[in-house]
Amino acid sequence: MADDPQTPPPNTQNIGVQMGEGSAVGGDVTGGDKIVAGGHVIQAAAGATVIIGGATPGQVGEGLNALTDLVQRSPELRTAVVGFRTDFQAASEQIDLLGDYKDLHDILHRLQFQCYNGIQQIESRFPDDEMALNTVADSQVTLEGIIGELQSFGSRASAAK
Repeated sequence: MADDPQTPPPNTQNIGVQMGEGSAVGGDVTGGDKIVAGGHVIQAAAGATVIIGGATPGQVGEGLNALTDLVQRSPELRTAVVGFRTDFQAASEQIDLLGDYKDLHDILHRLQFQCYNGIQQIESRFPDDEMALNTVADSQVTLEGIIGELQSFGSRASAAK
């Protein structure tokens, strides 16, 4: 068994920390059989799973404290957490960018449906028809609002860089 790559070396404990439903982190902890989680000493036998978590902020804090303790003891877990953090940060930035594109899409969609389509429908009657003139006047007010939104969006995007 000692030559099996899945078998941990002597004096090594595989500690898994489960935080909430379905998410878990784990790693090998060398040394003694105790870990500190949220200020509590927990006995952890080899292969033990330590479950810390819940919906309350205090329980989440305890779980994060336990993770911090484990990361300090396990280079493998530290590497995994750093990799997760990097991936999570990149995904978060992509989600923010996607949100910006969605906001821009929504503004341009309103431009199409509240201005362009109406003007396109009355173009053959303009400027002789009173209703066509009213449609253009309404579209102008809408367009001015959309231009303001686009300017705010551009300022927000510039500030984010």
